[in-house]
Amino acid sequence: MSDESRAVIVNVATVDDAEAIISLIAQAHGESRYASYPFAQVRLRRFVVQSLGDVDGKQTRTFVAKVDGQVVGLASANVSPLIYSTALVVSTMLFFVKEVHRGGSAPPKLLTALADWAREKEAVELTVHVTRGLDEGAERINRFFRAKGFEASGENLHLKL
Repeated sequence: MSDESRAVIVNVATVDDAEAIISLIAQAHGESRYASYPFAQVRLRRFVVQSLGDVDGKQTRTFVAKVDGQVVGLASANVSPLIYSTALVVSTMLFFVKEVHRGGSAPPKLLTALADWAREKEAVELTVHVTRGLDEGAERINRFFRAKGFEASGENLHLKL
């Protein structure tokens, strides 16, 4: 059953969501071009708990999309000034939705929550980094964000060492 027939609720993640977020990030890792890199669950757990501790959203904010109380997607970002300006930019750390919910309302609802938070922080832009490889759906993801008004400003380039 798609999420169109069930309500998708997006809200600010709390520490109570930590285990579901870690599980979702493990799935994102496994589907990504980084799947061959070691998955450091202990390191991730520390980061997630610390990040969710910013309950006022001063520097980071994570939103979760839930269907029937289950986390099906997340969008996590931080806000900081550019190194050469006082202008604030909100930059995503991770935007991931379970495959069964990718064509539904979860992705646009997560994006709306991120954009609203960026405006609240008085950021001049919201930046999304698509680091999935071509084999992992980068073109599909890029189409989604372009359809929402995002413009390309370069590429993500990687050098295997």
